Amino acid sequence: MKKDNAQKNDSQLKGLLLAVKLVWRTHKGLTLALVAATLLQSTMPATMAWLGKLIVDSVVQEINVPNNDWHRITFLVLLSFVLAVLTQLILSLFQACHDVLGDSLSKDTNVLILEKAASLDLSYFETPSHYDMLQRATQEAGYRPMMMLQNIFTLGGNLITLVSLLLLLSRFSLFALFILGVTILPIGVIQTFIGQTRFQTYFKQAGDQRKLSYLNSLLTSRVYVKEIKLFELQKIILERFISLYTKVNKNKRALYAQSYSLEIVFNVIATLGYYGLYAWIIAKTVNSAITLGDMTMYMMIISSAQSKGMELLTGLAGLYEQGLFWDNLFSYLQLQPHISSNEHKFKVPTQLHDGIELKGVSFKYPGTERYVLHDINLKIMPGEKLALVGPNGAGKTTLVKLFARLYDPDEGTIYLDGVDLRDYDVKDLHSNISVIFQDFVQYSFSARENIGFGKCDDLENIEQIIESAQKSGAHEFISKLPQGYDTILGKWLDGSSTDLSFGEWQKIALARSYIRDAPLLILDEPTSSLDAFAEYEIFKNFKEIALNRTLILISHRYSTVRLADRILVLTGGRIIENGRHKELIARDGLYATMYKLQAQGYQS
Repeated sequence: MKKDNAQKNDSQLKGLLLAVKLVWRTHKGLTLALVAATLLQSTMPATMAWLGKLIVDSVVQEINVPNNDWHRITFLVLLSFVLAVLTQLILSLFQACHDVLGDSLSKDTNVLILEKAASLDLSYFETPSHYDMLQRATQEAGYRPMMMLQNIFTLGGNLITLVSLLLLLSRFSLFALFILGVTILPIGVIQTFIGQTRFQTYFKQAGDQRKLSYLNSLLTSRVYVKEIKLFELQKIILERFISLYTKVNKNKRALYAQSYSLEIVFNVIATLGYYGLYAWIIAKTVNSAITLGDMTMYMMIISSAQSKGMELLTGLAGLYEQGLFWDNLFSYLQLQPHISSNEHKFKVPTQLHDGIELKGVSFKYPGTERYVLHDINLKIMPGEKLALVGPNGAGKTTLVKLFARLYDPDEGTIYLDGVDLRDYDVKDLHSNISVIFQDFVQYSFSARENIGFGKCDDLENIEQIIESAQKSGAHEFISKLPQGYDTILGKWLDGSSTDLSFGEWQKIALARSYIRDAPLLILDEPTSSLDAFAEYEIFKNFKEIALNRTLILISHRYSTVRLADRILVLTGGRIIENGRHKELIARDGLYATMYKLQAQGYQS
């Protein structure tokens, strides 16, 4: 247990050190300005308390022994005025530097998170624990860096102020310092407890918060609103939202009740300590053990020291809570991609000569024990058009993910032109594979960019973009848009943009896959939302579109599948049939059964 706590504390310390390094790296000049402003500002309370003592003692002396010498009093008052104005100027400078540096720090933190997210594999986004880590880091990156920055400088300033005040108070009594410590320290302990418990509660509720966000989107997103209204699901979804929100709030209320009741008790103890010292100082003054100026100074010091002491301990508790966030961020930034280039880093050939071969390939998703693919052995010749068919969950899309090296197989090897897929440079491999998945992205950018993203180097090559759109059937409707290929698509970012039907979006995605002149083309349900006429227009020149390319096609439409050179039938993660359309029909197996069922559906 102690070892676990030590490791946890070490991890939090590393997270806070990361935060400090990030602050320094964000802007050295502003950081130094904040340090200087903090030093000046934090010494002012002790200085003003000492000046207050001198002014009171000077006034008392003038009352007791009048000599009409007001120069000392005037000088001390003017000095106090100048220091008060200087304090305000420093405070304004501090706030300005803090706000600018805080904004830059939030930006840099977000960039770090996004850069890491961009470098990680698909497996991290499909693993709930890792995805929760990303969500926590992303959700808090907007305000936690600013809070941490405030905490660090406030903590440092309060520490300097408290030390300077306690040095003055030590002239009165060291025992007074002890009393202050005894009355203030418990508040810091309870604040630390509150911070830790708050973070743990938030940490445990990450899954519930994600569910709340999902339920919220079901009732507010235009993607779901038609079906939600049609099936009258508003009530049941709202009830689930309220129930889950109530559960989350119940846990928070229990935390609040426990935390604030303890805080009240310790605040009462601190108040008793304050007034006890207050009475002691008055008694010392009445007995002429200290001057009236000393009494004024010590009362100011006790009030300020107790306040600053509580702020210091609260800041330490806040820093602990910040450390929990930065620990999560630090842990996230330590994640490393599983898919990476090894020392060989072969380049993918522009044209395949030996094709693709799978030997004994088996695969299960990370964190699971069930194999999705079992002992796959397969040879795909260069330029071959291969179709994958089978029931849902058969492993078709998973096999495509392995071809694209979004995952590595748990067993066996995939060869591309006789070279292990893991020996190729990852970026070069991905740039030489053109894929359209069934859940393709609908970018809220221009039509030109939606297609050109398939080959970013030629994003401005409008001729090539138009050619790809013509092949996919998208050119006809794009040319009729208000700004043609420069029309912004979708309604997500711009209310004046143009939305498309899903079938039109599918043609855009097809064009995006066509524009990349890659030797391997993978299409996962590329025409599922197109009508028969649109599908026929696309596939009548299918052989020409995939000319000199190896094509892997997943489709449930057998009118499309039969155009392939060869068809693989998968079920339960295994290849059970392999051949041309006519051969598989003649075998009268699973493929023939599925084909006949679909044909009957069209005939009925």
